[in-house]
Amino acid sequence: MPERPAALGGAPAFDSTVPLNQPTLPPMSELTPDLEKILTSKMLTHAGYGRRLEEMASKFMGVKETVALSSCTSGLMLIWKALGIDEGEVIVPSFTFPATGLGPVWNNLKLKYVDINPRTLVLDPDAVEKAIGPKTVAIMPVHVYGNPAYPDRMEEIARKHRVKLVFDSAHGLGATYKGRPIGGFGDAEIFSLSPTKLVVGGEGGLIATNDSELARRLRAGRDYGNPGNYDFLFIGLNARMPEFNALLTMRSLEMAPKNVEHRQRLASIYHARLGELPGLTFQEIVPGGVSSWIVFGVIVDPKAFGVDRDILAKALDAEHITTRKYYHPLMHKQKAFAPHRADYNGSLASSEFVSDNVLCLPMYSHMTVDAVEKVCQAVERIHVHSQELRRALGA
Repeated sequence: MPERPAALGGAPAFDSTVPLNQPTLPPMSELTPDLEKILTSKMLTHAGYGRRLEEMASKFMGVKETVALSSCTSGLMLIWKALGIDEGEVIVPSFTFPATGLGPVWNNLKLKYVDINPRTLVLDPDAVEKAIGPKTVAIMPVHVYGNPAYPDRMEEIARKHRVKLVFDSAHGLGATYKGRPIGGFGDAEIFSLSPTKLVVGGEGGLIATNDSELARRLRAGRDYGNPGNYDFLFIGLNARMPEFNALLTMRSLEMAPKNVEHRQRLASIYHARLGELPGLTFQEIVPGGVSSWIVFGVIVDPKAFGVDRDILAKALDAEHITTRKYYHPLMHKQKAFAPHRADYNGSLASSEFVSDNVLCLPMYSHMTVDAVEKVCQAVERIHVHSQELRRALGA
């Protein structure tokens, strides 16, 4: 019989808290010479490191243009201005981080919620095509947890119906689809460089596109809308990326291939160990895709596993293991979006089911194999003692 879970008086799996995610950073020695150059130059934005990052990221993703920004969210806001879209509906999933919807709403666009594929957890292409109507102006798929969101199928649909295709690629940097890096699909892809991501810049974002004119407008938009002559093209933002963030992103991007490979190994251990337990299923990677594994989620069937998602989370917390219910509540149920709801295209049953049952486990690029094994052991103990845990931790 495995040891008793910590929630039932056993010793915790870890002596200190294991975070859900944590930035994997380059050594300070690799940053110091360039930091000194930035400080000596007195140029903190609009200088060499930002331009070099854009060139480096374009090469990494195989795209013509990359625009560096202060955040992914600023990119999600600016893209609609740069595309010249000021009315209509944008198709989005509800199973996503709310920043996906903030951009369209900030631009007075309507959200049209479409269901996800219950296995891959990304927008269902067939449901997307059925949802397109006379007011649809764009589709915004999300590479949820780093899983490519059927990029070629989405491109086919967008071309057929003559609508724009913008990917919320916050989780996507480092992922590939049919041998192509995520970044070059659709009209644009928008990436996050926040501390929870594979490539980090402290804070920051990137927009990748093969449309040079769109990139020109985005560069103006991140500087309030100023193309360089103070005759502003449109109402933009202060969304410039500081040189410090550009430098950190460059060094982090150099580490990306190795870190993706390590995350693949960690994910395979989770799959192998937890896949032996009844009642736990995992996100399926889209055929032809390689995930960046920003997040590792398990979907809990309480009858088969023995406890529901919420009790599992409480029990893992007692083991000093951090978890999150990504994404719960769904975007369309959140207070901020209540005044901005558009119609749904049919049911959101898959989104509802996954949101109510998914739990995300620790995953980061410097996480050790031993740590993943210990997380798995803790989950195994919880399953074995599920009946007692239901009595101890159940509502």
